[in-house]
Amino acid sequence: MGRKAESFHVKVAVRVRPLLKHDKEQREVVSVSSDGGAPSVTVVDPDKAFPGKKQEIDYLRVDYVRERAYEFDHVYGPGDDTGRVFREAVRPMVDVVLEGVNVTIFAYGQTGSGKTHTMLGHRGETGVMRLTLAEMFGKAKGACRFLVSFVELYNEEIRDLLLDAPIRAHVDHGGQGGLDLREDPVRGPCIAGVTEVAANEVDEVMSLLAAGNGRRTQESTRANSESSRSHAVLQIAIESSDKVPSRKREGQVVKVKRTSKLSMIDLAGSERAAETRNSGARLQEGARINRSLLALGNVINALRKANGGGPSYVNFRDSKLTRLLKDSLGGNCRTLMLAHVGPSSSSFEETLNTLKYAHRARAIKNSVKENLRKID
Repeated sequence: MGRKAESFHVKVAVRVRPLLKHDKEQREVVSVSSDGGAPSVTVVDPDKAFPGKKQEIDYLRVDYVRERAYEFDHVYGPGDDTGRVFREAVRPMVDVVLEGVNVTIFAYGQTGSGKTHTMLGHRGETGVMRLTLAEMFGKAKGACRFLVSFVELYNEEIRDLLLDAPIRAHVDHGGQGGLDLREDPVRGPCIAGVTEVAANEVDEVMSLLAAGNGRRTQESTRANSESSRSHAVLQIAIESSDKVPSRKREGQVVKVKRTSKLSMIDLAGSERAAETRNSGARLQEGARINRSLLALGNVINALRKANGGGPSYVNFRDSKLTRLLKDSLGGNCRTLMLAHVGPSSSSFEETLNTLKYAHRARAIKNSVKENLRKID
């Protein structure tokens, strides 16, 4: 009944946003190549690319490496639209989620690098979330049940974005500590008490998403006029019934229930206090964001080493973000990382760090299987 677990590498796509007017340095140091070889992103040394112009770079933070090229599954330059990103990198994931396979798509990168633009869309360009939902609902066959939840992880608290603040404060333990994250032996990481809303159309989910984003914690910073101060997780739980060939009796079929979850995650961006010039609460938020992203980076690094024959222990408990992503990284899930970088020389250090972790993520192997349960 159902196929055996298969090994799949985490897929990684990198998107380079255009140079913008507010970029401190109007000098591009990032290029992409996808012709005649493996898709790659190259970051050039600003001092070599622009001789005579001093660049303030902390080379200790970038391991003294001043130029690198990285290979990925997909790369997209400033001229590539979100539609192409969806068609080539995201669409192949939709078929498998309807077959009972868990799928995670998450946007990763420094603040202001274009993550929310890709996920939600901007100025008439449809985002990956809507395109994915349209594809999924369009291909769904038979009696499928879709349950939507939407939460944010803010300062290590999980908040339900489908509830208004007064109700949420009552449900989330009186506003103390947020919702509980628990480990289910079958379903993996689960958020206890989270609101789940049935939906059957794209517009229904997008309305929930819009309302939830209105409740999401956002503030203006020097680096981004609408900086997300939390990680946002949209999950669609999918259930359907089917008949599959029996393993025990040749020529016979058994009735099964397929279950899977589609997770689409917009991570808050990493940021440097010197660049944002934040203070007070904003500075503390930034520190917690960076701490959770550091925990994610540590998990990615540990999994890469484990897959290469190194120590097998991976600490997912340093952050609720890594606990939430436990299935997505090294577990029962097909995962796509959408890494985002800016092209400016002023982003040189953060761009190298993003590409470094994205490249390491490609080495992670997940053990993926259909989630089938026999119905008597």
